Amino acid sequence: MWSDRGWHSKTIALRCRWKADSALNVGKDFFDYVVIFMSTILFPRKGDRLRANSVFFQAMRVAASGKGVLTGMVPSRSSATAVAVASGTYRNVNVIGTYAGGSLTAIPAASSGMLRFDLIVFDVSDTTLKRVAGSEDIPPVISDFLETTTPQPPELASASQILLGVVRVSSSGIGAVAYGHYATDSIANMIIELPSPLPLSTAVQFGATSRVLARKTAGAGAGEECTLSEILDFIGSAARGDIFYRGASGWLKLVKGVAGYVLTQGADDPAWASDPIVAALTTRGQMIYRGATGPLALNKGVAGQGLVQGADDPVWTTRSFKVAYAFGDGFEVLEADQEYGVSLPVACKVVAVTIREITQTTGTVTCSLYRHALADARGNAIDTFTITNAKYFSEGSLSWAFTKDQWATIVISGITSAKKIVCMVEFEAT
Repeated sequence: MWSDRGWHSKTIALRCRWKADSALNVGKDFFDYVVIFMSTILFPRKGDRLRANSVFFQAMRVAASGKGVLTGMVPSRSSATAVAVASGTYRNVNVIGTYAGGSLTAIPAASSGMLRFDLIVFDVSDTTLKRVAGSEDIPPVISDFLETTTPQPPELASASQILLGVVRVSSSGIGAVAYGHYATDSIANMIIELPSPLPLSTAVQFGATSRVLARKTAGAGAGEECTLSEILDFIGSAARGDIFYRGASGWLKLVKGVAGYVLTQGADDPAWASDPIVAALTTRGQMIYRGATGPLALNKGVAGQGLVQGADDPVWTTRSFKVAYAFGDGFEVLEADQEYGVSLPVACKVVAVTIREITQTTGTVTCSLYRHALADARGNAIDTFTITNAKYFSEGSLSWAFTKDQWATIVISGITSAKKIVCMVEFEAT
């Protein structure tokens, strides 16, 4: 009921403990919850005669918006000029915060014969402890506290301030005096304790997308927003390169393997193993191929060789070709200084020369080999090959190098009896 001096002392509860209940949504009316669920009201009690001030209703409205203390953060007198606030946790709608504890110092005393009531608040907008100073006035009874009508406590500065306590300040500062059931050492604990945000889809408001409600802080406590990466870290102390797989009874971590290793499948679980391909290759230029039972290394070939397919496996082979230089018609004896040349399609070298008298006439002829460019004179011979009073001639183990598009020219001379010959020059690609 109303009186000319405010609410009757038995109509308001200044300090309550709001227990979490699974049936409560964050959006449910706070005052309905207090009426339905709160089983214990610590004060006022008979004889306290506390006065209702607007700050108490403001504190209730702040709590109803989801801002308040979860645990701890109780204010206490530390000296005549200082107030300490214990560590604890607080809630800012659906965000849980931790307060390490702190103090407010250099609180000035009131003037002689006057009282002042200051507020101790925790501001969730900047997570700081603050003092909201009241106004000095002469009380009807100098020894009174919250039961007096003069002075009155100040109001909260904003809806982000959680009321922790009201401090009675006299000309002696903060006195070490108890007042009724509601104050110890001139500080009234005005904390309204809230429950943790409930993990209901209709009650949780996340601060960002792609978040999961869990608890990543060590120990028991309220739920927290977690990223998928943080959830995966629950499986174990993860490091860069680790992967996860499903084990016999749950998810397990596979520690990253050695550089170059490959992931292989065991009978049940994956494992890192050395790469059989990498293990087979030990020398620059080697190649890998599938052998009869598994990967094998093909050693590098000789410069200029080509890779060809054998009956089963690939092999390096020397690429060679032959050029036949034919002279004569087989009826008349050969004439000297005849020549024949070809342009070579690749870089190569002469490795062998064979001369055969086609008509099987025993005779003599010299074949001279020249190396030159298309537009140049043939110059001097780089080698000569002679069939002497015979029907054939052969020479190997040669190594006359030619570049691509150079000309290889054969000129015959020193002829006796021979009527038709073929000078066969064998080249190997380089």
